[in-house]
Amino acid sequence: MNKTCEVDCIRARLLTTAVEGIKPVYAVLFQREKTPWPVTLQELEQLPEGSLGNSLARFLSDNGFSLLPLYENHDVYHVLLGYDAEVTDEAAMQFFLLGNRKITPSVVITVFFSLLLLPEHASKFLREYRRGQRCTRIGKWEFLHLLKEPLSVLKALVFKTPVENPPVMF
Repeated sequence: MNKTCEVDCIRARLLTTAVEGIKPVYAVLFQREKTPWPVTLQELEQLPEGSLGNSLARFLSDNGFSLLPLYENHDVYHVLLGYDAEVTDEAAMQFFLLGNRKITPSVVITVFFSLLLLPEHASKFLREYRRGQRCTRIGKWEFLHLLKEPLSVLKALVFKTPVENPPVMF
């Protein structure tokens, strides 16, 4: 492994550690009124193929994750916005959310540490921030109530694009 890769890996681990360390504190301070979703990963897997819920289950399974209580929306953002679960995509997603006006302590803290520890990705982060500004605001969406909806339709709403093969409504 070369020296540059070692430094990049260390910085990525530092960012991951900072974000993971914030989660319990954030839950206690800012999520007291929230309740965990009353669904299991197995129930999400049973939802229709192509639905937000089924896609969420696939994302979690593919990445070896479980459905974390109070962090369900965070995982939905990955699915809905198309970000992978690796460090730079996680950071880019937070910039998107900031641009989309979802200004929470966790978003602001992650953005700060991302700029500090991953400055070489600043142009990508700025691009994602601007992308978030152009999209429909999603910070107040109740994803629990949208789990059965087609992911393609929800993405079209977010990104303001035409819906390909819209579902037939009765």
